[in-house]
Amino acid sequence: MKYKNNHIKIIRVIVLLFIFQIPFSNAQNLENSEFKIVPFGEGGTKKMTYDRRQRPQAVLMGDEIHLVYNGGASADAKKLERTVPFATMYNLITGKFSDLVQLTEVASKDHHYGPIIWADNNDYLHVLSGCHLTPGTHVISKKPASTGTSIMDWEIAPEIAPSLSYPSISHIFDKQQLMYYRTGGHRSSWTYRITSDEGKTWRTPINSVTDLN
Repeated sequence: MKYKNNHIKIIRVIVLLFIFQIPFSNAQNLENSEFKIVPFGEGGTKKMTYDRRQRPQAVLMGDEIHLVYNGGASADAKKLERTVPFATMYNLITGKFSDLVQLTEVASKDHHYGPIIWADNNDYLHVLSGCHLTPGTHVISKKPASTGTSIMDWEIAPEIAPSLSYPSISHIFDKQQLMYYRTGGHRSSWTYRITSDEGKTWRTPINSVTDLN
């Protein structure tokens, strides 16, 4: 279900994305290039994107930037409201955004639930959201390098772990991906899980990497 207003506009809560007006492939010209501030989302009531502990929140694929954020609150919100994860795509050539796509029906006031996004080795997009002492919701695009036009263009993926907080994903050796996260509350441990089959299964070490107890 797409958000009712697909027009990108600046409202009470403003989140900005700095995007160069020329393709990234022309890196040698960046120093002399102009850039602009582009608003990409609306309807946030606290953190539309989380800080760097949860990353990435955007991925560059060719001439397109695919990005995710929490939105969907009313424009005249006077207090914290429930939000849901959205995805959109910015085309570096046309300078235009695609439609906003709501990725799950899971709504929450918890700003930790902010989504992260990554692409696997086959260029399918993965989004993980709703993580704060929870397994969260992991979805995968049905088409490579595409956010689609509705929630129907995404499918639910296998659970990564029973409890994740502050997830971050990295590509590592042998075409694998590594998810680093906190396992529980403030004094719990941090660990990682690795997938070698594009997110179908995840393995973890016996002992946590960092145990704050």
